[in-house]
Amino acid sequence: MLKQRLMTFFIIALITICPALATASVQLDFASSVGGSTGSLYLGADNHMYFSFGSMVLLGASGTALEGAYMELSDLRIDSKAEDYSNPFLNSALYNTTMAGPSPEMRLYTADNQLIMTAFLEMNSLLTLGTSVFIGLGMDYEVSGIQLFGFDNNLVPSALQPFIDAGIADIKIELSKAGTDFTSFIDSKNGIGNIQVTTTLTAVPEPGAVALFAFGAVWFVKRFRKN
Repeated sequence: MLKQRLMTFFIIALITICPALATASVQLDFASSVGGSTGSLYLGADNHMYFSFGSMVLLGASGTALEGAYMELSDLRIDSKAEDYSNPFLNSALYNTTMAGPSPEMRLYTADNQLIMTAFLEMNSLLTLGTSVFIGLGMDYEVSGIQLFGFDNNLVPSALQPFIDAGIADIKIELSKAGTDFTSFIDSKNGIGNIQVTTTLTAVPEPGAVALFAFGAVWFVKRFRKN
């Protein structure tokens, strides 16, 4: 009976901890600042539509070493429409996209404009949904090759250390503007200014850490059954 109870307790713990390990994360949120640089949709010289994201200020950093830090992203080119989900009530579509450079495509600066972090960014699609646009729809890690600048090893802000440790990250971007039908503007190749942009950058544990825990769990179960 004791053995069964211990096994039951272990399984419950495993079910609880594994998802936590897989989803445990450190998150940084950025947004267009009031009166600051906002996003835009424009027609490029190659007759493709592009999104420019402007500068996004790090939120919740007041009183820390990253107070006033901001992110810049390279422009995103809209290559083609992949799917049209429009209906009589809402225009919506999925588009194929490509980061247009320069590289690295993600850059983080301090309040006094010192470059402190860069990363490569791959964004292959966006979804329009009425007055909003969503980028970073998949489960892949779109951010890679993260590098830090200007800090000694013992002076790296704690909010950035997990990104360096993981080396990869996930990014989600939302663009919005009240009263704007983004699908129609993209398809008709008309530009828009003053778009509000919010970005969430998430560092996740290395896959190896989760795999190591799973391996240990399998070993424990086998040993428990032998005894």
